[in-house]
Amino acid sequence: QWDQRYKELVSYVQEFGHAQVPSRFSSNQPLAYWVSTQRANYKKFQKGDLSTILTKNRIQLLEKVGFEWKIKETSDVVVWDQRLKDLFSYKQEFGHT
Repeated sequence: QWDQRYKELVSYVQEFGHAQVPSRFSSNQPLAYWVSTQRANYKKFQKGDLSTILTKNRIQLLEKVGFEWKIKETSDVVVWDQRLKDLFSYKQEFGHT
């Protein structure tokens, strides 16, 4: 199970250029769920919880493909707001859009 999802993640990275699988990735919802589970397991691992199936080797494999343990604040809304601010700044500087 873990190895299969990891292979799917590697394929995702090859296709999209990053390992940030959206939580609502309709093309492969099991992969999206698995990615979320890896983050939860990593938190357990960091606390010394031995019930997690995440190992140092698996952590290294995930990091090798650019897996990020914390989700950054780059939601669509945040990106939209930033781009809108950029547009206003551009208009102020150049007088047109």
